[in-house]
Amino acid sequence: MRITIFSFVVTAIYSSAIILLLYLLRTKARLVSICSASNVTLLYLFCAIRLFLPVEFVFTKPVEMPVIINPIYKVLTYNISLHGVGRIKVYNLLAGIILLVGLIKLIILVREYLKVFTTVKKFSKIKENAAIDAFDKGKNIEIRECEIIGSPISFGILKKMILLPAKNYEKETEKLILLHEYGHHANKDLLVKILVEVFSAIYWWNPIVYLLSKDLYQTFELRCDQTVVESLDSEGRIKYLQVLLDEYKNNSSFESAFSIGLSNSKPTAIEERFEEIRYYNAGKKKYGNCLVPIFFVITFFLSYLVVFRSKYDAPQGQMNTHYGEEFSKENSYIIEYENKYYIQINQDLIKIDDEYVEKLLNDGFELKKGF
Repeated sequence: MRITIFSFVVTAIYSSAIILLLYLLRTKARLVSICSASNVTLLYLFCAIRLFLPVEFVFTKPVEMPVIINPIYKVLTYNISLHGVGRIKVYNLLAGIILLVGLIKLIILVREYLKVFTTVKKFSKIKENAAIDAFDKGKNIEIRECEIIGSPISFGILKKMILLPAKNYEKETEKLILLHEYGHHANKDLLVKILVEVFSAIYWWNPIVYLLSKDLYQTFELRCDQTVVESLDSEGRIKYLQVLLDEYKNNSSFESAFSIGLSNSKPTAIEERFEEIRYYNAGKKKYGNCLVPIFFVITFFLSYLVVFRSKYDAPQGQMNTHYGEEFSKENSYIIEYENKYYIQINQDLIKIDDEYVEKLLNDGFELKKGF
């Protein structure tokens, strides 16, 4: 497996198309169920397979675009002098910058998690006899009272927690709050949030990627509201709306990439949640769950349908053309011997320079070591 410039670009283009569709379905069509751990995992798999398997199938159609691709390859393969230390190609330099910034962002995420976990442990304590026991749920979830929050928060993936403000709730109110926070864990919202944060750190250079996290918090809340109201009658829904309104007034300022709270500070956000609860439609959830995997399969097929190529004329005076046959990756290959490169055309060996080798490799020519 070898990452090529073309596979890198194609992965960025098609993954961006998937992200854009997910965003539109989530925000415009209100299909909040599509923001699931399985769909984000599919996005990871799509990028990994498309990046590391730049193969051509029998149905793949090659399209030569020398006017566009040739100049791009020329820039990317340009050698930059390092003042006596050596030389480095532009695309290697860009790859190094992308990896370095991505690594720094991932380290920052890990540090933030450790900081939040330490803070939670320091300013919270176990809450006994939590009302969630009445639902026979959350047996693996630790309920804690926290001194530094103003509204309930869900935290953790391996060590799951629900943090409640250090105040007394009515029993029915506490049940609804805990049922909501349990919904975040049941929906794997925290896992989705972290997967999105990691994906955004890796693909930080792609502006479309940030649509994954745009309005993500509100999506979690809408989906969790749906999970709660499914089990409530009309009277219970009214009570639940009142709880949301009360907690909105007590909104917590404790936010991180590893936690999700019950309230949201934006008035438009709470209004949207009220509207969704009022006009809740269970059919939308099933529709969204079926639609996204189908779109992934179609996009994956389309990404291999066409391959765009550069085109270069054979070096004049270097090649024997008396065979009357055009050389291609089907009838020719590159040989590396003692740090020199040759191209095998029928029975002829023609020496070629490093720049031309790079162009042929990008076009899919095979490289063999030794004669």
